[in-house]
Amino acid sequence: MEACSFDVVIVDGRVIGDAGAADDAAARRLFSRDGVTQVICITEDADGRSIGSVTQPVGFLMKPVTREAMDGMLSKALRRRAERAERPVIIVSEGHTRVVQPRDVMWVESHRQLLCIHTCYGDMTTYLKLAQAAMMFPDRFVRCHQSFLVNLDYVTTWSSDRFVLTDGRVIPISQRRRAETRAAVLAYARTMR
Repeated sequence: MEACSFDVVIVDGRVIGDAGAADDAAARRLFSRDGVTQVICITEDADGRSIGSVTQPVGFLMKPVTREAMDGMLSKALRRRAERAERPVIIVSEGHTRVVQPRDVMWVESHRQLLCIHTCYGDMTTYLKLAQAAMMFPDRFVRCHQSFLVNLDYVTTWSSDRFVLTDGRVIPISQRRRAETRAAVLAYARTMR
């Protein structure tokens, strides 16, 4: 079972509170403390906080849950998810440990065993797989090709087979990744309304 990629999960506190050790271990894998998935716990009593040992919940809602309470908790969860998704990335490059803000990364390129991270203020290389790098960056980063990861914030033009970035760089979109890339671009565009 791998860590989930949900934005928010609402769970009944009894489910995890009454779970055995195996279920507790599964919940730890699903909702890791370092993940961006936000967990809201619904409980029947003020002391039903056993989920807190498994994850760091956004908060606890007492049954019966009102619409206002749920709306407030969802707003808090989405704010917290956005904050966690934008955490800096630590890159070890040429013997130095660098702190990189995702908003500063324009695109990432894999070339043999090296990964080149192109930022607004310069490039850096590291030994890391592109798949690992893709998991470190927020959802607006799209793996459009076996060798490229693009920050959609820097795309000025998009066609079925390429992105053109603000600096004029053309990044190819592989045929194999066109449908996935198109879905990511459309989802991103809807967030910009």
